[in-house]
Amino acid sequence: MKRKLIIKNKFKNRKKQRHTYYKNNNNSSSNNNTIISSSDEQKLYNQKNYDIITNNDIINDSDSSSSSDINSGSENSSSSSSSENSSENENENEKIKEVKIEQKGIRICIFDSQNLSRIISKDSINLVVTSPPYPMIEMWDELFRGLSMQQIPPVELWHHSNIMEIFEQMHLILDRVWNQLFYVVKEGGIVAINIGDATRSISQRFHLFPNGARTTMGMIKAGFTPLPNIYWKKSTNKPNSFLGSGFLPVNAYVTIDCEHILLFRKGNKRKFTFSEDILNRQNSKFTKEQRNLWFSQIWSIPGSRQQKINNKKVAAFNMEIPKRLIQMYSIIGDIVLDPFMGTGNTLLAAIELQRQGIGIEINEAVFHFAEHLILNFVNKEKKNK
Repeated sequence: MKRKLIIKNKFKNRKKQRHTYYKNNNNSSSNNNTIISSSDEQKLYNQKNYDIITNNDIINDSDSSSSSDINSGSENSSSSSSSENSSENENENEKIKEVKIEQKGIRICIFDSQNLSRIISKDSINLVVTSPPYPMIEMWDELFRGLSMQQIPPVELWHHSNIMEIFEQMHLILDRVWNQLFYVVKEGGIVAINIGDATRSISQRFHLFPNGARTTMGMIKAGFTPLPNIYWKKSTNKPNSFLGSGFLPVNAYVTIDCEHILLFRKGNKRKFTFSEDILNRQNSKFTKEQRNLWFSQIWSIPGSRQQKINNKKVAAFNMEIPKRLIQMYSIIGDIVLDPFMGTGNTLLAAIELQRQGIGIEINEAVFHFAEHLILNFVNKEKKNK
């Protein structure tokens, strides 16, 4: 009995020491507003009011507590490695590269959004604005195939008899991201997803792949409530173009010139109970003209030219899209997440509109392209003040 008591007391002391370490570590990180660890390679640029921190290969522990929502999963990297259970949790840790602009509340990471809950706190995001890779669009074939761990066969093996199964496999990858969004989005938070349907001939048979409808079902299964959506009508240089056989009937197809902006809410309507939120909501008010234009179901906005990074095309949506959505569904100071950051337009819009932002991008080359644009935007904004 005495031996059991001694073991129990030792366990209590050890637990107390670990609690004190985590508490001290959190206090130091929140006071300095930076992530500082002797094991992390960091570059710190002090540019007047902006602290730009580059963190390389930071190990994040999903069980670690954080000093703020936007910095979740990074402050306690050193404490997770010192824990006696660190070897057991090794598989749960992820190495990420990230850049933070502290004074703007911006954080961008190279990471797989299928694991968002490892680096972003539960119920911490006010708004998601994103445009994922579109299943069955040729430029994304290899990405989906890689993320499926080669479960999706090579394109030469696609046939109209198995193509809908391949389409479903692609969406199952996106479904894992939608499930993660439900974890990180706050009650009353909004998710806006820009996605287009795809058309493609498989084995000489023309198919429509309804990405909008399938994404809606995936979000509903994740737990979100669908709201009336928006149709983005892209301006085109060929307004009278169509698919098919000249002027002869029967075998022509309607041209897809609209994309979906799907809207969802987590739980009930957002409530504003804190005086600061109420004030920020008043300061985020839009005009009557903006309301009438933005809350109509069809938006006529030109598409953006695709960027080429490492000889590969990267899609980017027009900056007007995230700017409208951020003003419609968030207030000043809110945290906006883009789990498919791409070239960073959502983050640029968030900075311009005085919101905080988190951008996640899996492709390192695209990440650095977005990083360059965002840092240039911040520096230009600083010079203009």
